[in-house]
Amino acid sequence: MPTNPIPAVPIPTARYYPRLSEVITVDDLPEFLSFVENGLNSIFDKIHYKNLQYSKGYRGDSAFYSLDIVTSSPLALELPFDLKLVLNPDLKDGDQSISSFPITLEYQWEILAFLKTFSSSSFSFSIKDFYSVGLQVFRISEEQVIAHMMNIFVEAQEGKTKYEQLLADINSLKELQDNPTFEELGFAEDVDQSIDSILALIKSNSAITKSIPLLLFGIYIAREGYSLNEIKQKLQEFYNIVAPDGIEAHIKRIITPKAKATLELSAGIEFPHSILKPVNPDGSAFSNQATKSTFVFAKAQLYADTEAGIGYQAELGGSLTPPNAMIGNTGLMLELDTLKVDLSKKTNIPEADADGRPNDFVGVYARAASVTLPSKWFHKPKKKEKKKQITSRR
Repeated sequence: MPTNPIPAVPIPTARYYPRLSEVITVDDLPEFLSFVENGLNSIFDKIHYKNLQYSKGYRGDSAFYSLDIVTSSPLALELPFDLKLVLNPDLKDGDQSISSFPITLEYQWEILAFLKTFSSSSFSFSIKDFYSVGLQVFRISEEQVIAHMMNIFVEAQEGKTKYEQLLADINSLKELQDNPTFEELGFAEDVDQSIDSILALIKSNSAITKSIPLLLFGIYIAREGYSLNEIKQKLQEFYNIVAPDGIEAHIKRIITPKAKATLELSAGIEFPHSILKPVNPDGSAFSNQATKSTFVFAKAQLYADTEAGIGYQAELGGSLTPPNAMIGNTGLMLELDTLKVDLSKKTNIPEADADGRPNDFVGVYARAASVTLPSKWFHKPKKKEKKKQITSRR
């Protein structure tokens, strides 16, 4: 016996949102963010995301991340009359089965452009550290260190060349004089005096265990008996050509990381179809019948910035999402897009400034706001004509 077929009702397919750990690990973050490493390791696998965008500087010293953290279900509070207070409704893609939290993270750590393995925890801010890091940042070789020391600090005594004087200054170093295995450095008669020959003499002497840059640092910059101010002055003289603004200030600037993180919060009221029903701008039915109108009435962006500190930017106002809706089944069409309220008498919202309003302006801005009445209210229905019955007489 035939039966009436039951129409199939399409079941919306839940969207898949990948885990954050699939694309970002703590190893991708710079060393100065290591204090959050343990916490991030434990939560990255539990966080789902969408709309990930990121970019990294070609030198490896900067990066920018932007994404939306999503919840498995909307964070909503039931209100009377079937209304809902929704926290962070999904404004970008209109997925009403989740709440989404847009976040950004950007950083710049200039030292990484020069030293890929720099560790801030091992930098002691001593004169020696400034000297050593400066050599790496400016790519100063051993040969260049010797040449620079000779040009600036070595003063040849009568009867000696600068090369011979450099060796004499090394020989007079107390820590070498106290070492019984140390043999004084000197040029053989058949050896040309040059930077290369000095390098060979120093490296072949087993009593000298320091690197050549640190050996000369102890002789000409941080010499025993110099005061701290004298040492700083000597250090600056050494770097004066490459860092005329001050080597300490330069190194401090590039080893100080800059970072900024933001989190966007919003709240909205979700309306049942009996109050507001989403429609297209022409009044036709909305494509997704399950979509509900949500008025987002407040937004705030929280930020933490190494330069600007911690703060927030709040905006009073909002938008209807989708922007067009029908009031119940009345046929009245409502459009409300980007409504902002300016209550401050000292500052303006950007739109008031763009309109040339004074700072004490108080008012409301809406990019689009309208109420459209049904067209049938303004047209009388045509009267039906009575059909005439034609009869014939014989």
